[in-house]
Amino acid sequence: MAIMSTPMNSKTMTKVYPGTGETEGDKILEAIIKNYVYVLIGSGLAYLVLNFSGKRYFGMLSYNITYTIRKQLYSNILTKEMGYFDFP
Repeated sequence: MAIMSTPMNSKTMTKVYPGTGETEGDKILEAIIKNYVYVLIGSGLAYLVLNFSGKRYFGMLSYNITYTIRKQLYSNILTKEMGYFDFP
């Protein structure tokens, strides 16, 4: 933890990470960590949404396939002759 409490000096940090808009080493490090946290939270939420929608669509697909197969089966059974059902 000693490295985190005493980061590089401010001039070096400002040159290495110019996009943070901060001038103090601690504030630059804090801004970088916040950016990573935001990226991880966003990717986690995206994963959650995509995973949920994928499972939902897979369930809908399997339901529709089962419904179609049963519908065709029952319509074919209804068109059979009565003698078809006499055989065990």
